[in-house]
Amino acid sequence: MTIGVIGESLVDVVTDARGVTIERPGGGPFNVAVGLARLDIATHLFTAVGVDARGEALASALQAEAVTVTRGASTAATAIATATVDATGRASYSFELTWDPRFGDDWPELDALHFGSLGSLVEPGASAVAAVVERYRGSALISYDPNWRHGIVTADPRRHVETNAARADVVKLSADDAAAIYPGVALEDVATALLDVGPALVVITRGADGASAWTRKTVKHCEAAPADVVDTVGAGDAFMATILSELGGMTRDKVAALNRRELELVLEFASFVAAKCCGRAGADPPRLAELF
Repeated sequence: MTIGVIGESLVDVVTDARGVTIERPGGGPFNVAVGLARLDIATHLFTAVGVDARGEALASALQAEAVTVTRGASTAATAIATATVDATGRASYSFELTWDPRFGDDWPELDALHFGSLGSLVEPGASAVAAVVERYRGSALISYDPNWRHGIVTADPRRHVETNAARADVVKLSADDAAAIYPGVALEDVATALLDVGPALVVITRGADGASAWTRKTVKHCEAAPADVVDTVGAGDAFMATILSELGGMTRDKVAALNRRELELVLEFASFVAAKCCGRAGADPPRLAELF
C-alpha cells in the first residue's frame, strides 16, 4: 500500500510555556507523511520548500524518514509557523507562507491521497492541490483535514471547506475546526452537513473528550486514550496518519460500510497514537515498534 500526501512543509518555531524557543520541521501535510512512514506505510509527499537552509533541512528530514518526495518548483522562501505553547500544552499559531508549488508529471500509483491544511487554503497553490486531488479521484481513497487556521481565509469558511469535502471520501476535523467553520452548530449536525456534500466518513476529534465517527448508517464515539501531555503539537496529524494507515487500502464503498466495532477499533488506535504524540515535545509521532 502506498499513500500520498499533498501540501505544505514548513519550519515550526515553537516557544514553550517557559519561554524556550526551538525550531522543528512541521506543517500538517509534512507531519501526516512522517506519521505514515513511522507506521511503516510507503509514503509519497507532494510539497514545496525554499532553496534555502531551512528547505534543505526539511528535505533531509523527509529523506531520513524514508518519505518519497515530489518537490514542486517554487521560488518562495521556506514557510515558517510560529507556535506558542501555553501551560496546558495547547499551541496557537501564526504563519509566514507563500504557497505557489508547480508540480510536474510524476504521478505515482497511490492507494490513498490526503490533502488539507494551509496547502488547501492558500492560493495559488490551493488550486494546484485541487488539481492533483481531482487527478486521483476514483483511483485512490481521498481524505481531507481542513486543519483550519484563523485569518488565512476570512470569507465564508463553510463554503470553502465543503467544496474540499466534496472531493473527499474521508473527512477528519477537530472540534475547534468545527466551531470555527460552523459556529454554534452541534457536532452531529456538522457531521451531517459534511456527509451531505459527499464523503463516506466524517471523524471529529474532541481532545480529552475523545473522538466520534459518522457514516450515513453508523455513529461511533470513542474515549480519548490516557496521555501525559507535554504539548498537543502534531497530535491531530498523528491521529490523521493513523486513520489513513487503517483505511488507506480500502475502497470508498468499504469505508461507507464500516460497522460500529470496526469504527471503534480505528478510533481507538488513532487515539492511542495521538496520545503518544502528546507525550512528546512537538510533532513527533511514534514509530510502529514503539506502540506494541
